[in-house]
Formats: sequence, structure tokens, C-alpha cells
Amino acid sequence: MTPKKYLSHLYYKKTSVGSQLFRKDVSSEYLIGPKPSSSLDQTIRLLLFLIPIFYFSYEVLPKNLKEYQFLFWTIHDHGFKNVYVFVWYTSQLLCFLGVLLIWFLTETRWWRYAILSPFVLVVYRLWEVFFNTSSSVVDESEYLRAAPFVLFILLILILLSRLVRVKYQILDIHDWLENEMEELLNSTQKR
Repeated sequence: MTPKKYLSHLYYKKTSVGSQLFRKDVSSEYLIGPKPSSSLDQTIRLLLFLIPIFYFSYEVLPKNLKEYQFLFWTIHDHGFKNVYVFVWYTSQLLCFLGVLLIWFLTETRWWRYAILSPFVLVVYRLWEVFFNTSSSVVDESEYLRAAPFVLFILLILILLSRLVRVKYQILDIHDWLENEMEELLNSTQKR
């Protein structure tokens, strides 16, 4: 094979493999000054401000009540010792859920879907607190019942990791082809 044919073959491979596969918008990296704030950013800031307040919301409740009237809303104990313990437990879960939601929304890498696994577990625990009246024990078997959902998420993560691995292999081949073309062009220019 002549060097000209080899170079045209390498150029064809380079353009077909990496033309649009790994394009990255780098215009945002070169912005000067603060970025414009979106509504999602403002919502996240508000959530981050409210999470510590909500985390300690149980402190304002009186202890040893089975029911508490708050404005037009009645809070029941839902099988807990009292309303104080119920609000403590649910505020812990909801704050953890809020942090996981913020992390999921702001993460840009492919493994962000791994955050869904603890998210599903916390949502299932909340579901059990509000809608499970058959069991008096909290956190008795929620993890076993949530296992199918978590296994489904893990299966999706395995498939995503294989897809990412293939894309990185293609990117490595693209880089190798580009380096090979540069070397061949440099060697032909020297002649």
C-alpha cells in the first residue's frame, strides 16, 4: 500500500469514527464573569437553604402527643411512639432524599444513575412509614422488598458502564489514528 493510500485510509477512519461521537461544548469554559443563574440553580439554592431548617423541624413540636394540629393539617403518629418521633424520622428521610435529588440533578457524569439506588430505598422507606399499617417495626424488611428495584437499577448501571467502555475504546482508537496520521504527515513532509 502506498503512503498516499494509507494516509487516505487513515483519514477516512478518523473522520468516520470520531466526527460527532465525542464532541464537547467548551464555550462555557471560557466565559468571563459569573454564569447566568437558571431557575434550576435558584431552586437548588432554595432547597439547600431549607434542608437544615426542615431537618430540625421536629424540635418545635411538643413531646408525647399522638396527634398535632398544624394550620389546616393534622399530623398523626402513624404507629410511632408519638408525633415528635414520627416527624423526626420523616424529616431525616426527607432531608436525605432532598440531598440525593440535588446530587442527581447536578451530577453530569454517567454514573449519576447510581444515586437512584439509595433514592429508591429512601422513597420505599417513606412509603412504608405512611402506608404500611401491618407492621409495627420500622426498617424491618424494606430493603428486601426494595431489592427488585435496586437490582433493576444495578442492571441499568452495568449496561451503561459497558456502553461507556465501548465509547472510550472508540475514543482511544480515534486518538491512535490521529497520532498515526500526524506521524505519517510529518514523515512525508521531511522527504
